[in-house]
Amino acid sequence: MKNTRHLSYCKYLVFVFTFCSFAAKSTTLIDAFNLAINNDPQFQAAKNEKEATKGQAYQGYLGYLPKFSYNQQQLSTDTDTRVSRSINQPIFDADKAASLAQAPIRELFGDATYLTKEQDLALRIVKGVNTIITSYEAIRANESRIKAFSTQYQAAKRKYALGQGTISDELDIEVKFEQAKADMLTLKANYKIAQLQLSSIVGQKIVDTDFQLPIVHKDIIIDDLELAFFRGQEKNPNLIVARTNERLAKLDILKTSASILPTVSFTNMQSQYLGNTINYNGLTVNVPFDTSAFAGTYSSNAKAGQLTNQRIDAEVKAKVELEKLYSLIEAGQESIKIKKQAILAAEKSVKANQVSYEAGVRTLTDVLNSIQTQFQAMNDYSQAVTGVSENILNFYLLEGYDTEEAVAKTQLFLFNL
Repeated sequence: MKNTRHLSYCKYLVFVFTFCSFAAKSTTLIDAFNLAINNDPQFQAAKNEKEATKGQAYQGYLGYLPKFSYNQQQLSTDTDTRVSRSINQPIFDADKAASLAQAPIRELFGDATYLTKEQDLALRIVKGVNTIITSYEAIRANESRIKAFSTQYQAAKRKYALGQGTISDELDIEVKFEQAKADMLTLKANYKIAQLQLSSIVGQKIVDTDFQLPIVHKDIIIDDLELAFFRGQEKNPNLIVARTNERLAKLDILKTSASILPTVSFTNMQSQYLGNTINYNGLTVNVPFDTSAFAGTYSSNAKAGQLTNQRIDAEVKAKVELEKLYSLIEAGQESIKIKKQAILAAEKSVKANQVSYEAGVRTLTDVLNSIQTQFQAMNDYSQAVTGVSENILNFYLLEGYDTEEAVAKTQLFLFNL
């Protein structure tokens, strides 16, 4: 009986430990992205837009299906009801042919446009997370600054009490000390605002344990630039959108030209009136000539030319942007290492200046400057890390990686996860 109770108690402890571990699990960057996919109101509109584009594509696919019509009427002068039925099967119709050719392109356009919205969401998530990171790191930096000011304030008071310092030194450091405490209120407010803004996107509360930087960041090796160029030209959804827009515009020229092109269709018609039935089978040829509509071909040609130039411009800009991001990532990762060393040096400088001030070798100004330098070095480091993370995400998105995979690579750099 005793062993049974002991076993039950152990099971209870395992359950509690497992539950607490699960409850304490921090939200990751990937978690935030996947939550936003289902909760961000702005992105939900992108899903509706994708379905609307697919609906337009289906209309194009259905254009060559036969059309059935039924008409029944009885005028006041008629003694019987007039009934007519007809089936019309298009055989040649330039407008419908262009719409049919556009259908798969519209599907591709809808999918690519959706991916661009997904990329925009990933960028908003990473920017939101980075704002949380820099806000939190600014609080940590200010805590170090307050601690250093507090230590120095006590030292200035002691020196003045012993007749070795001046009241001016004591008051100067007190001013800086109080200003740093006041700054903390603003920094904490900014941190909470950043959490709330991200929460509104992901649909889940962001807590203080979420998105904290590790002590050390490992270098991430991005793809070779030539490979990135090649992948980007094939996979980048923004370029796919530009190309599909160009192809749709060229087919729009055919649609506007259809205003003067004949249409040919097979028609089966049956009409009934006063007991008589008339059947008709044959070809229907329609030769329109709408000069005003045909004039639209000029604007269609101009539009196609415009979109061709926009496609070329998008391809060139994508290549230039990849080159820029590649250089920024390489330089940024080296800069992070240097800024990390700068923080360590700044911490030592504060301690050395405080000791030297106590010994009368350094002035209060030297101490205050070293404390401010440490504060700035800590902020510079977090801004450098978050800046490189955004460049990494943009690089992989431009290269045409799946959005979630690009976010995962960014998470690996930011949090070593």
